[in-house]
Amino acid sequence: MMDITRIHVFESRQTAFQDDDVLQENIILHAVRESRTEHRRVTISSSTGPTDELMSVREIDYAQVIRPGDPDAFIHIVPDELGHEIAERMKTLNSSLEDLGISVSTGRVVDFRAQACLRLEAERNTVPLIYPGHFDNSYVKWPKTNGGKPNAILNIPESEDLLVPSGVYVLVKRFSSKEERKRIVAAIYDGSRFSADRVGFENHLNYFHQNGRGLPLTLAKGLTAFLNSNLVDSYFRQFNGHTQVNATDLRSLKYPSRLELEAFGSAISDEFPTQNELDYLVEKELLKMVPHEERIDPIQAKKKIDEALELLRALGLPAAQQNERSALTLLALLDLKPETAWVNASSPLHGITQMMDFFISTTARHTNLIHASQFDD
Repeated sequence: MMDITRIHVFESRQTAFQDDDVLQENIILHAVRESRTEHRRVTISSSTGPTDELMSVREIDYAQVIRPGDPDAFIHIVPDELGHEIAERMKTLNSSLEDLGISVSTGRVVDFRAQACLRLEAERNTVPLIYPGHFDNSYVKWPKTNGGKPNAILNIPESEDLLVPSGVYVLVKRFSSKEERKRIVAAIYDGSRFSADRVGFENHLNYFHQNGRGLPLTLAKGLTAFLNSNLVDSYFRQFNGHTQVNATDLRSLKYPSRLELEAFGSAISDEFPTQNELDYLVEKELLKMVPHEERIDPIQAKKKIDEALELLRALGLPAAQQNERSALTLLALLDLKPETAWVNASSPLHGITQMMDFFISTTARHTNLIHASQFDD
């Protein structure tokens, strides 16, 4: 019954209500109680905190905020051009999980309810119990000694409904924090590596399956690589603002076709590519994006900005300067574009105009969104 007219999002979870010790997503929403049918626009703005006078503002079509036909009516908040470029790339994917013949469910083992069936180490008549802590370089490494969590669950009639047949499953962590590097973290459970005919997945995991059973290994590899890409992670953050990755969220994503995922997975060995290699392969093989000198690669641009932010934190700059604008300022002073390696940093003499031009060439932002007073400090 409400039409959204404006959304403002604070980039920091800690700034807006720090005096009240509130650590939550901070969003201001304005809507009107009516339903219009004419062409509508929504204003989206962002700032580091309530005292930040240098807001980034953009106006977009209503359909970019709430997608027509979306049964879950997710609200997509895309505050900048890099986010828009990421969303445009994801639009090239058309397959749903149903199209892929795959389902996703939440792990059945709620450990405090199944306490009597859990064992710290594998024993006779037990099967593996997998927690997020078992993830290791896109695979499940089991058992994990000194992890503080059970490694096994009894395979008895009382636990039968908590277990699934052994096979190849793609697992995704359900919980993370916004400050973590990745929101979506996936790994493969390959049942052939363990001598058990059943397996238990703890409730802090989601698992991809086919009718309750495992996936072909090549499909699982392709799906895991896709989910672990920075493209998917960055897009996911546009409509998921909390610390959970639920099965409903994963169902709402669009995926490459099954043939594309299998072909992609067949090229991955027992060891997954590095993050940079994986992002490049996803762009080249799954999105079929041809590199173009005049088009900004949003993943590379965002990665470079994130690296600059990490450097600002390591240098101990005040919290007020640990934001994207400061990161862009640092990159401009070093003349580091998304594709430029840090070892090739230089020190050109840039004035405000040249730095604004650098911002535009790096992020596709318009100059009227950046005020010269930001350089005062």
